Amino acid sequence: MVQAPAPHMSEQEFQQEVLRLLVKLNKSNDETVSGREQFDQTVMISATNPWQVDYRNRKHIYLWSGTGLTLSVEDIGAQTITANIWNDISHPHGTYLYAQGQATNVPVRIRQTDETLPSSSGSGGGGGGGAVTAAAGSYSVGWSTEITSILTQLNTLQPGFTAAQVTEILLDTDNLAAILTQLNTLQPGFTAAQVTEILLDTDNLATMVTNTAAGATRQPVVGTTGGSIPYHNITAASTNFTNVKGAATQMYGFALSNTSAVPIFVKFYDKVSLPATTDTPKHTIQVPGSGTVIRSFPVGLKFTTGFGWAATGAVADNDGTNIAANCVVDFDLGS
Repeated sequence: MVQAPAPHMSEQEFQQEVLRLLVKLNKSNDETVSGREQFDQTVMISATNPWQVDYRNRKHIYLWSGTGLTLSVEDIGAQTITANIWNDISHPHGTYLYAQGQATNVPVRIRQTDETLPSSSGSGGGGGGGAVTAAAGSYSVGWSTEITSILTQLNTLQPGFTAAQVTEILLDTDNLAAILTQLNTLQPGFTAAQVTEILLDTDNLATMVTNTAAGATRQPVVGTTGGSIPYHNITAASTNFTNVKGAATQMYGFALSNTSAVPIFVKFYDKVSLPATTDTPKHTIQVPGSGTVIRSFPVGLKFTTGFGWAATGAVADNDGTNIAANCVVDFDLGS
């Protein structure tokens, strides 16, 4: 049984202790098994994304899931997976296993081992099927006591965790970075400083991967709402004083191209109405002749009342010199 963290621990010390316990729980299974080394991995499966049976030269394969599942076993039938225990899935090598009714990927733990784990359904070593339970005192699989202890401590710090969520975290204990991500996804409030401290105190950090799904790739997706609004203008042969937005906004980037042979000066104004030579620009950018200036502001350049711009032939704030036509002005503004 894992001892709960002492009640006098600080918040940061508690988080470090919880993650240490999670790793210890995961590793405790390995220490009780004799013979050749077993293999553990977390994989993602769904109704369309299967896992292919691979014994890795071991005798048996078991699966652990935080939720109950029904596996569709290629060319064989279906197998019921009981939540929170090891299930024997020793089907023929190369068989594809799907999670019936799961439209999105769910994480499951796969173990390839020479050990025969005690099975409540008496499944064999090669036929597969059946839920596997732990014999008392022989195999540290039933984590109910430890889950309850950790759940109590987590809810003291950030109320709202469930036993199912703690179990899912336990499945990914090889990856502390993933645990931290999961903690903040489930219950926001763990700070960057706390995360950094925990990672700095982690052994073998270099061997850890940053993706909970084995082999999965992550990439940002552009939304159809929110984000910045593009603004585009081809300059006239004038000073081009323009009011773009009559309310507070942010600039996230600009691209300014000068098609003339002499420099131009593009000026930004924090103003609710049309700017003029009597106004003082908030920002002035010199664009060289036949040159381009590009800049981004990841957190935004703030305009508190509105946004306007002008492009003149000299640098003075009150300059009124016309520029040549056909220069290109592009802005990315807040919505």
